[in-house]
Amino acid sequence: MQVTSVRIQKTFDEPDKMLKAIASITVDNIIAIHDVRLLQSAEKMFIAMPNKKLGDATYKDLVHPINAEGRKILEEAVISAYNASITSAESK
Repeated sequence: MQVTSVRIQKTFDEPDKMLKAIASITVDNIIAIHDVRLLQSAEKMFIAMPNKKLGDATYKDLVHPINAEGRKILEEAVISAYNASITSAESK
């Protein structure tokens, strides 16, 4: 699996909020994953995959990596694109 592009849709600059960005990811130039959220916890940044709310008020991921290696690849790509986006915005 190769992440061929990451587009940061929107960033959020609220220090007291976990949500930092919304991204779209393209994998192997054939699959697009939209509405990936980049979150900041006290320990680290991580991604939350797109999901839908079920009738019992629980959530179910619509798409997700099936192993830790896949999650790491996606997280690193989104975090890298986010950092580049922030750096670019600061230099303007």
